[in-house]
Amino acid sequence: MVAPVAVTSQTMTKHFASSSIFTVQPLSTVKPLEHSTLQQYNLATKSMLQYLDLEPQTCRISFETFIKGFDFLGIAILDFRARILFASCSSRNTGMDSNDIEISLMLHDALPVDIDVPSIYEIFLSYDLDNKGGLTFQQFQECLSTPGIKSKFSVQVTSTLLYLFRKHEVNRVISFPSFVKLWTAHFIEPTQVFRQRNITEHVSRHRMLLEICVPFFKRKRRMNIILLDVLEESNDYSSKFEKARLQIIDRRKEVRMTLEVERRSENQLIHKQQRKTIVEKSLRSREMGKFLLERRKKAVHLNSRRHTMSKIHSDQVVIEKEERDAIVRNRKEKDVINTESIRSTARDRMDFTHNGLDEIPTHLFEKREAQMKLMDVKIMDFSKNNITSLPNDRFFYFLSSLRKLVLSGNELQCLPNEVNALRSLQILLLDGNQINQLPHSISMLNTLVVIDVSNNELQGFPVDFCNLPNLKVLIAHSNELYTLPTDMGRLVNLGCLDLSSNKLGMIPESVCTLVRLFSINLASNRLSYLPPSIGALSNLEQLDISFNNIQVSLISTLRDSIQYLF
Repeated sequence: MVAPVAVTSQTMTKHFASSSIFTVQPLSTVKPLEHSTLQQYNLATKSMLQYLDLEPQTCRISFETFIKGFDFLGIAILDFRARILFASCSSRNTGMDSNDIEISLMLHDALPVDIDVPSIYEIFLSYDLDNKGGLTFQQFQECLSTPGIKSKFSVQVTSTLLYLFRKHEVNRVISFPSFVKLWTAHFIEPTQVFRQRNITEHVSRHRMLLEICVPFFKRKRRMNIILLDVLEESNDYSSKFEKARLQIIDRRKEVRMTLEVERRSENQLIHKQQRKTIVEKSLRSREMGKFLLERRKKAVHLNSRRHTMSKIHSDQVVIEKEERDAIVRNRKEKDVINTESIRSTARDRMDFTHNGLDEIPTHLFEKREAQMKLMDVKIMDFSKNNITSLPNDRFFYFLSSLRKLVLSGNELQCLPNEVNALRSLQILLLDGNQINQLPHSISMLNTLVVIDVSNNELQGFPVDFCNLPNLKVLIAHSNELYTLPTDMGRLVNLGCLDLSSNKLGMIPESVCTLVRLFSINLASNRLSYLPPSIGALSNLEQLDISFNNIQVSLISTLRDSIQYLF
């Protein structure tokens, strides 16, 4: 909010000397009001009433409140002009309503102060601070220094001004008519004032010749014209406000009538468009109803046909299921008969232990008849021989039913990659050989449960070795193992782990996540510590860490579930 302007005799000169004292662009009294302009005044009125905490419908504001509202809007207005506005626009003796406030704002802009040719009456009233209808000597002296009144003849000494004031004053104040007479007689240049006020004069030829001969008559005549013009201006001052107010009211009515006509035209267009929309919607609804009816008929027909086809299909499914069940039953019966026949003739086992073999006999897998026999073998034992290598051709592909493979006590140095063909293998015993590494394909034996690679020369396990989800027993003691895979935790079903007699320096943390471990043998290694989280193995029953470099104080971190230590 703009701070209120203090209206004093010292500030009048400042106001009249400035280029403009209004914050709103002056409204022309010739051009008609526009809708946007009317909205601006309406918004300004609402803002003023909201600031004054008044209701627009029931408000009645006094002159003091009216001044506060103008201060809030940032409009600098003199006291005498504010009183004239309030008196001109106040429709009732009880004060101004919201409509009167809006008209006063328009009237203030419609009749701005003329900065170039200010009204002598307005200047006089601006110094009449007490509303007495006259000026004191001090006010008279300050008034003569106001732009628009002073001229090159206005510079007078104080004694001269006092003499002139006392000559025309009544009860120590000078009235406006006396002020104008004094002003026109002693303080103006008539030619300059004529030019400023655009006064036209009509002089006869005889009078013009007389004034040329005696210039005093010309000056006297012009001073009288200026005196009458200023007095007439003061007499018409209040009527000018009333005339402008009535003009503004008429133009507001014109704008509102124009807006009403436009609003009615818009409403008619809207109603016409609404009727058109309703008709179009009705037509679309009709078409949609026809379409839905046809679609419903087609849907009933399709549902009936679909029901018939579904019944036929379900019958076919039942028949096919019965046929499949019959085939499965026959196959199971044949498998039972074949299994009993194989077991009775011992064809599900091959035992070649202690035969001094250097390799797998070729007659076991070369011929078609031998290959068919291999498909029935479930246990194959070649332990305690001198076998140095295994066949790397199709030998393993025919062992599709093999569950247990024993190659202990031979001279094997490696396994062929074709070992991944043993898809049913559960037990693999390779202890007592010279194997230094296992093939990567061993990680594809998803059914493997037990693997024994003890007493070999292994230095590590393949990268994907821990991809054996069903492995429960891992025996790898008496090797050259230095490290273990870091993802040992993926062997989620591992229960027994024997890594004794190796060169292990540490155990990976992931071992401590194998919650199903019940036995761990880490004896005869190079371990200096155990992971602190090994105590989380709640099912651990046996832990052997003898012959290592582990400090005794670290053993106290183990859980009470461990029953005994070696």
